[in-house]
Amino acid sequence: MSNKKQLILDTTLRLITENGIQGSPVSLIAKEAQVAIGTIYHYFPAKQDILNELFCNLCKEIGEVLKSGDNPQLNIKERFFHFYQRFFQFFIDHPKAFFFIEQYGNPPFIPEEIVIDTKKYYQEAIDFLQEGMDTGLFKDMKIELMINFVLGCIL
Repeated sequence: MSNKKQLILDTTLRLITENGIQGSPVSLIAKEAQVAIGTIYHYFPAKQDILNELFCNLCKEIGEVLKSGDNPQLNIKERFFHFYQRFFQFFIDHPKAFFFIEQYGNPPFIPEEIVIDTKKYYQEAIDFLQEGMDTGLFKDMKIELMINFVLGCIL
């Protein structure tokens, strides 16, 4: 990824945490990143594309964090506790990511195709939650509801 593209993404993340999505127009992003508006549109056809890429990058990073500390040798209950701690710690360590996901990670902002596309980054976590339901440790419910319960508690 080019330095300018990363600068645009980092600046957008910072501005959204300060001003919200609606309060962070492309013109302000360009000004704060000290790039021309044309440079932004060179990398991102629209503001939505900046937001989508930020969201995808954060989902990938979260997915890596969740995978990194998993120990399949532990029982489901212990794995869940460690999973929950890693997820929670990620947001403690990355407050801007937390704020962005809280604002953007729900409809109407995030397009359905982005939700589907980012699922690959945390599929192992979804499979783990499903395993907990299959073994009877977790209440059996739709996996989307389980994800929302877990994520809601962490957030």
